[in-house]
Amino acid sequence: QDNLMPDVSVEDVVNGKDVQGIPWEKMLFPRDQYREMKMKGYKNYQNLSYAREDALQDCKQVERDGPYYDFQYNTRRARLSIVHFQLRNLVWATTKHDVYTVHNQSMTHWSSLNQISTELINGDDCIIPKQRGHGSQSVSMVQFTTMAVDNDLLVVGGFHGELICKRLEDDGIVFSTRVTDDENAITNSLEIYQDPK
Repeated sequence: QDNLMPDVSVEDVVNGKDVQGIPWEKMLFPRDQYREMKMKGYKNYQNLSYAREDALQDCKQVERDGPYYDFQYNTRRARLSIVHFQLRNLVWATTKHDVYTVHNQSMTHWSSLNQISTELINGDDCIIPKQRGHGSQSVSMVQFTTMAVDNDLLVVGGFHGELICKRLEDDGIVFSTRVTDDENAITNSLEIYQDPK
């Protein structure tokens, strides 16, 4: 994690620093001009059955500079890497202090209280579950594609149909398996819910 940009505090922002820590004064273009150029040249991926303009008519118009949140702190130490633009469920914030992310084949927990990132699952390892039977099996070389975190449970899916379950308070993996052997077996969404019984 060398060469990280420094963290940004509220005091830094009040003193004119960019909330992302980008040194715009050293760039060729100011922030607004850069964003305008980016938006002109960037075609956002859309998978809609209707025109974007029709959808925009249904959207509430908001003030560009409206106060929608209060900036608190920005750090680059909570690392994240997403290998494909359609993989959206790879960041979970369960509290204002706990964030779960994927970074370089590791499922990690970032604590904003103690400013520490902890590896929970290494996808490059051979993952051997504690539970045997009921379809549980070892998996290895897992490239994470989705996750869900709730009630002390972390559930992770992979590019080849992997499903991995870990209790956050325990060491090791509780359950892992492949839900299919199909070559197009990406696990693209997971949800944790409790039976209401």
